[in-house]
Amino acid sequence: GAGIYIDSSQYISISKNSFERNYQYHEGGAMYINNCNHIFITNNNIEDNGENSDFGGGIQTRWSENIYIVGNLITNNKAGAGAGLFFEDSQVQLVNNTICSNESESFGGGILCRNSDAIIQNNIIYSNTARTDGDQMYLNISSTSSIYFSNIEGGLEAIGLEGSSFDGIYENNLDSDPLLTNSGTHPYQIEINSPCMNTGNPDTTGLFIPEFDLVGNERISQNRIDMGAYEYYFPSDIHEQLEASKILIYPNPAHDNITIWTPQNEIEKPTFSIYDIKGSSVFKKQINTSKQMLDVSFLPKGIYIIEITNSKIVKSDKLILY
Repeated sequence: GAGIYIDSSQYISISKNSFERNYQYHEGGAMYINNCNHIFITNNNIEDNGENSDFGGGIQTRWSENIYIVGNLITNNKAGAGAGLFFEDSQVQLVNNTICSNESESFGGGILCRNSDAIIQNNIIYSNTARTDGDQMYLNISSTSSIYFSNIEGGLEAIGLEGSSFDGIYENNLDSDPLLTNSGTHPYQIEINSPCMNTGNPDTTGLFIPEFDLVGNERISQNRIDMGAYEYYFPSDIHEQLEASKILIYPNPAHDNITIWTPQNEIEKPTFSIYDIKGSSVFKKQINTSKQMLDVSFLPKGIYIIEITNSKIVKSDKLILY
């Protein structure tokens, strides 16, 4: 783990960082995660890492579970195997990542799973290469994968297999040119005519979708999430995005109480809701003052989805209680 090494830890969030040109001769160019639980890797740029690494040029996990990799750009990483992502004896969820142009010397240009369970939703996995097998993804015989609402170059046939056939779930996926901008500061953003626009999973419950994408655009701007790490941005969304960004919820992680702050003279009285990871409502209350403290000590420790709504705006985020 030339950039970050995490060992025997839980409930860690790694968010809004840039990992570039980190080199490790064995495992995990940008990140190595070992024997961990509930690690959240969100809205990071992971690029040009892992040259000369044996495994996981971008990220490698081992003996870990509940690893959530959400909203990241993972591109131009290199490794002997699993150039973008390498999972070993792990349980992971990949949501709304753009995984492109990673190069493996053997198996798994974009993703390699060894004895692992991967749930993959709303990702763009494109233009990755592997010299032996599995340009976009490779699964060994002891791995399973459930893939939904993702754009994968080459489709199911681009997934390399140690076994004779794919025995996971493959539903509502595309095999189309994602029509990336390929220019400017963010060349992996999608164009207005991209097939990835408004084609992600319409039910984002429990996916830990961040409020904003990598460039600060509201994550769901047209009632349905886009595939990949970037949301196509329409100028008409400016006002509602600014209103949502004014709402503060702290502390997070929290123990007994949280505070909600809203500019009361600008935003009409919102409703605050908490949902468990299954999407069931566990708390709801209208916010009547600009600064309101709420007791959450009655809830078991764990991970929740919080949502603040009124007739015009929606703000959602994850809440960790310990």
